[in-house]
Amino acid sequence: MPFTDTLRYSVQFGGLQVEATYDAAGGLRPDVSEVIPPSSTDLAVAWVCDVSALSAVVLLASAAMTVETNNASSPGNTIPLAAGQPVFWFTGCGWACPLTADVTGLYVTSTAGGTLSIRALVDPTP
Repeated sequence: MPFTDTLRYSVQFGGLQVEATYDAAGGLRPDVSEVIPPSSTDLAVAWVCDVSALSAVVLLASAAMTVETNNASSPGNTIPLAAGQPVFWFTGCGWACPLTADVTGLYVTSTAGGTLSIRALVDPTP
């Protein structure tokens, strides 16, 4: 696989600190970085992803946003993003992927506007 990204995360609870890294590999990187204008409601953003082939995904917004997949009125997934707080998933992480169905497009709502960034790694030959 020609792409490898390292995901690092750290958690501290009182005196207990846990740090971990994960190397995600994939042959296809369907990334997007899009400026979302203020007062946007269901703004269409072109992005597709075969979720069954997904190795890792990170969603990050510079301002509060709601991302819906596939259809604005009956979305496949609804993902609320807080400003500067990433939502991420990788194979074997132990929690559910925020994307549960193949993505054919995104619909973004944001009062403040800002930049939506998505980075993903996919195996193009699953």
